[in-house]
Amino acid sequence: MAKHDRWALFLSTAAAFLPLIPNPSSAQTFQVTPSIGVEEKWTDNVLSTPRDKKTDYITTVTPAINVTGKGARVNMGLDYSLSYDRYAAQNDLDGMRHQGVAMAGAEVIEDLFSVDARGTISEKLIDPTATATADGRTAPSNQARVASYSMTPMLRHRFGSFAAAQARYRHDETKYLSTGSGSNTKPAISDSVGDMGAFGVRSGDDFTRLLWSYEVENSRRESSTVFISTSHTGRGEYRMDHDWGVLGHVGHDYLNGPALDSDQYSGVFYGGGLHWSPSPRTDVSAEVGHRYDGLNIFVKATQSVGERTTLKLAHNTGVTTEAESIASSLSQVNRDQEGRLIDPFTGLAPDPTASQFQRTDGAFKQTTTSLSASHRMDRDTVMLTGTMATRESTGTTTTETTAVDVGVSWTHRLTELLSSTAALGRSDIIDAPMDAAKVQRLRGSLALNYTMTPTLTSHVGYWFVDSQPETGSGITENMVAVGLRKIF
Repeated sequence: MAKHDRWALFLSTAAAFLPLIPNPSSAQTFQVTPSIGVEEKWTDNVLSTPRDKKTDYITTVTPAINVTGKGARVNMGLDYSLSYDRYAAQNDLDGMRHQGVAMAGAEVIEDLFSVDARGTISEKLIDPTATATADGRTAPSNQARVASYSMTPMLRHRFGSFAAAQARYRHDETKYLSTGSGSNTKPAISDSVGDMGAFGVRSGDDFTRLLWSYEVENSRRESSTVFISTSHTGRGEYRMDHDWGVLGHVGHDYLNGPALDSDQYSGVFYGGGLHWSPSPRTDVSAEVGHRYDGLNIFVKATQSVGERTTLKLAHNTGVTTEAESIASSLSQVNRDQEGRLIDPFTGLAPDPTASQFQRTDGAFKQTTTSLSASHRMDRDTVMLTGTMATRESTGTTTTETTAVDVGVSWTHRLTELLSSTAALGRSDIIDAPMDAAKVQRLRGSLALNYTMTPTLTSHVGYWFVDSQPETGSGITENMVAVGLRKIF
């Protein structure tokens, strides 16, 4: 991408957000928190090679900004950092890393018209079976900068207590850029532009036992190919009593795109199941039906155990594209009670551009099962996440790839000023058309964090990665780091 194109992308994204930035005098809460961090790192495999490893020292400077704003009709959040890695010996790896998520929403006309704008940028692996680093530093290869933003105007209207209607339009763009470090160039993945329009109506307060909704959604996504999707969905729930409801849905899909068997994946779909919600702590929905020419199972479950433990489970199937998946994940980013941007399923920092698979331009069918468990005590927080996903090509000849990702983290407050954080994760491609596409990757970290003053913290940590492909040589890296962060 040319430099003027990059600036055009940046300026257009900034311009989209400007109307939504709240006026501090009218916002109920508006806070800007800048900070800067400095780290000194040592790595035993700076070039990410299986043999003839080279060590190096890396100096990283990371300015960051966090913005939260909430008013009667405005809600916004920004969490962005820009890291510059400077290598003592391997100067060709010097470069910048972006990590940011932003969202802003404004109710322009009360109860009628609102606008939502979102954006994200980060460095990501292109191929999960290739080079990886211990802490996400600039890499010699297999790394791309992924940027995406969306703008969604929305109209809402209530027909008294009978029904409520909503119409929305979303425009989004996803760019794949060169990181500028090592041998990284613009990846062989096309930029994407997507447009989606939807209209829906749902039952109002008049309906207490029979709840219903209808939605039509049409989207068109252009990259190196064009993918078109249209769906009509009618849903209903009959509440048998306070605890139980009977679920049902019926609809029609139309999918069209190159290398996609439209006749196979389009057509009528249907399903039914149960909804169990005996208390605010428990909510379970499960449906079984037919969609995309096969068995379709949908599960969404949340269970709170006391005040400290939360369990979540989700299972779903869809036909989508890489860029559409990013736009969908970005649209789900939310804020917690403290104003932090989070993934609402895990409660962790959002990562909309993450992918367990090699990035591609084409459409695919993906079935995903996700698990999240959190346990919070006065001095400890334990998080467990797990995902198993199977991606199926959508041509007349199908191939399947299955990935499993499991992670656990533990934060322990040793004293009022000292805390420790340990994390361990495993990311495997366990099934693929070829053995060369299979990989086992283990990551881990251990860090001590010390609060020197209310605005100055220090840390020392250790990170490692062990990547073992099914064929070829594996890559390991160990890294230690010390750092300071100042909040202004």
